[in-house]
Amino acid sequence: MAKTSRAKPQPPQAPQSAPSSRYLAAVQRKKSLLAAVPPPSLPAEKCTVQFDLDALPFETTADLEPLASVIEQERAMQSLELGLSVTRPNYHVYVAGPSGTGKRSLLRVMLDKLAPSRKTPNDWVYVHNFDDDDAPVAIPLKAGDARELKKAVDKLLERLQKEVPAAFHSPEHQLRLQHAVSQSQTLQTDAFVALSRKAEQVGFVVRASKDGELETLPVVNGKSLKDKDVMALPEDERKAIDQRREKLEPLFTEFVQTNRKIEQTTQEKIEKSQLELAERVCKPLFAELRDRFKSGGKKLAAYLDDLYDHVSHHLSHLLPDNSDGDSNDDRAEPHKDPFLPFAVNVFVDNGRSQAAAPPARHDGRRADTDKVETAEKTDKAEGEGEPRTKDGKPKLGGAPVVFETHPTYYRLFGRIERRVEQGIYFTDHTMVRNGSLARANGGFLVCHAVDLVQSPGVWENLKVTLRNGELSIEDLGETAGLLPTSGLKPEPIALNVKIILIGSNSLYHLLYRNDDDFRKIFRVKADFDHEIRKSPEAVEKYVRFVATAVKNNGCRPVDKSAVHAILEHGARIVDSQRKLTLRFNRISILLIEADWFAGKARSKVITRKHVDKAIDQRTQSSSLIADKMHEDLLDDQWLIEAEGGAVGVINGLAVLSVGEHEFGRPFRITARAFTGTAGIVNIEREVSMSGEIHDKGVQILSGFLGDRFARKQPLCLTATVTFEQSYGEVDGDSASSTWLYAILSAIAEVPIDQGIGVTGSVNQLGQIQPIGGVNEKIEGFYRFCKAKGLNGRQGVLIPWQNVQHLVLSREVRDAIAKGKFHVWPISTVEQGLEILTGVQAGKMQPDGTYPAGTLMARVAERLAELRKSVAAAGKAIGRRTGKAGGGVRARRRQGEEFDGDEAEAGDDEGEGIDEVIDDLLSRHDRDPR
Repeated sequence: MAKTSRAKPQPPQAPQSAPSSRYLAAVQRKKSLLAAVPPPSLPAEKCTVQFDLDALPFETTADLEPLASVIEQERAMQSLELGLSVTRPNYHVYVAGPSGTGKRSLLRVMLDKLAPSRKTPNDWVYVHNFDDDDAPVAIPLKAGDARELKKAVDKLLERLQKEVPAAFHSPEHQLRLQHAVSQSQTLQTDAFVALSRKAEQVGFVVRASKDGELETLPVVNGKSLKDKDVMALPEDERKAIDQRREKLEPLFTEFVQTNRKIEQTTQEKIEKSQLELAERVCKPLFAELRDRFKSGGKKLAAYLDDLYDHVSHHLSHLLPDNSDGDSNDDRAEPHKDPFLPFAVNVFVDNGRSQAAAPPARHDGRRADTDKVETAEKTDKAEGEGEPRTKDGKPKLGGAPVVFETHPTYYRLFGRIERRVEQGIYFTDHTMVRNGSLARANGGFLVCHAVDLVQSPGVWENLKVTLRNGELSIEDLGETAGLLPTSGLKPEPIALNVKIILIGSNSLYHLLYRNDDDFRKIFRVKADFDHEIRKSPEAVEKYVRFVATAVKNNGCRPVDKSAVHAILEHGARIVDSQRKLTLRFNRISILLIEADWFAGKARSKVITRKHVDKAIDQRTQSSSLIADKMHEDLLDDQWLIEAEGGAVGVINGLAVLSVGEHEFGRPFRITARAFTGTAGIVNIEREVSMSGEIHDKGVQILSGFLGDRFARKQPLCLTATVTFEQSYGEVDGDSASSTWLYAILSAIAEVPIDQGIGVTGSVNQLGQIQPIGGVNEKIEGFYRFCKAKGLNGRQGVLIPWQNVQHLVLSREVRDAIAKGKFHVWPISTVEQGLEILTGVQAGKMQPDGTYPAGTLMARVAERLAELRKSVAAAGKAIGRRTGKAGGGVRARRRQGEEFDGDEAEAGDDEGEGIDEVIDDLLSRHDRDPR
């Protein structure tokens, strides 16, 4: 199907069809100059990276042994080895480097090797505090003992709930209780009889009412009277009864005291019986626990003693029917669990082996590589499949390693949960939950620095925690000094953890400059590079890494041609023929997308064609802005030419970034030179549209011109230079050589070939210096020239140092190989001028002049003409002010007078320039602007 070309709008034609007289003069002037011999351009093979994969015996990556992790970096490895091995306080590690360079994967490998050799840290439990319910006690235990202690205490409670009721209801114990109760009843009966007798002596009868209360009835004429009968008696008899009642009150007081003593004695006998029961039944069980868990030390022994004492005095809690009628039964409170003191909260459990339960991140997901991870599912019971010792205990795995992916306050430091009963919040020691710091205690905690500093309250509290060496479980509000919300104050636990932060270099320097505590805490920095120098060993490891990425991502095997394309892409990412990228995530993404194209083509292996398609697709998906700008170039919205010649006009090259996509495009730079003394005028600077580096580059040009053309005479020149159609801020000095070429062309009035794009900075000596983005600049200018039409003479000037950075696309390399496009490496301004103008530049001779017919000689001639024009202007100024010549010098020569004739007899040019300078200085004094 034939392609139809879009009609291109043509600019309005000038009235005359012939070239302008100025252009014809420039061409004629060029013909009178010495022609330069064009240097050879770079061959296509020098414009990309070369790899020799023949030494590696493989057809596809399926034939290769994958790497264990990522390609190691010696500098970072040495720093990590130091930081991870030093066990002193506040020796934490900051791992810096670009994302995707395998920092976390390499950390995982190193920690998996180091952690098993370290001592397994203690377990931690929280138990009930019998002195203060709101201050749970933290107890350290030998690794593996926490779970066992919890099981043992739970088993203890079960046994107590069985054995205590059995012992309580045993005939022996019941006989003791009955004996105590019967004794109490006998004594109380005797006391009542004694009270009754004494009451009869004062004329009263004592008897028990239906509700168990004692009541006294007066006796009158041998008959006991009730209250209504007493009220019917005469007043004198009622008064007599009241007098007798007063004698009865001491008897009742004595009776009550006697009964209290009897009850107290009985209660003591019952309690003694209970204590004897507890000692007989419970004490051996507690002694067994104490002997079994000696790793808990004095704190666990004290807890068991308090628990035994609690059980001894609250046996009723263990009786289903509350047989002893203990009045201290606190089960009357609905939120109070009578068995809460038995609850052991396993706060940290290091008893699991790392082989069976690898150090997990806080969300329970494994963290082995930089790829996306999913949670592992298992139906195994707790502890099933763990390696065990001969005595059946789990085989411990050394220090814990925790990768915390979301370090919020509560996920890092732990939290105190609550429950609601009857609309009221309650909490206790069983609701204290650990965080990553507690689980990593005695080992290593890895998290991302930016997440850490962005989470409210985390950074400051972490520094306090590390500085104090203890972990407190508090609500965030309490940490911030706000109103306490939990009411629970768990005892802090001793903390000994190695913190490893992963972050960028910029964040590291920000914290280092602004946070004194950061310097004192994170004393080791491990720098990860984003590139590796290319060597046979590095290439072999890189190829094996490709095999690893293929395996990890479940891709098809990659053949040798595709591996070569991937290596080229790895070199292109870092713009170097001597290095390869270590941004492994970008290689993995490329593999995944190439695998998709291979699947679409029903190919069993990934070939170079699939890799190239993946690269092209990724470029196309993010190049909309670049394509729009290219369309504007073709539609003549930007006045840039790709052929012909123009004086003081040159095509500079720039790199633009839109997201992850970088692309090059040409910009027209123009210069104009004329009579004056302002020097080089940077238009962008005059309107405040340039950066400092850009301004510095322009100032360097003045140094070059002064060195080459003003060693003996002043430089009388005004030259303006600008980026045409530039509407944003301009910065950088990569176009400084381009500005210089345009200025020299404008001074010499010699045209520059518009089919050549230029990039490179320059110093005052005229040496061309390297720049960045060379591949994007060349490819951008090639795309422009291709759209305009390739004529075989177009190309780009680049600094010779940038040859090692060339990794051009296959299309550009093919055009270079066919001679349709060129890349010229240069080292000096003179070399660039000869390629751009086709005229010999010329070398300065010992007397400061240049050979006739050279471009530099033409520049010198033109500057001399400008100097004469300035001198003539100076004479005119002198005549207008009545000082014909010698103005400055006359004032400097004290005591000497010169008339106009004498002044004109001297150096007209020098005296005229003095007048101009004098006039400029006087105007500056009046108006410094």
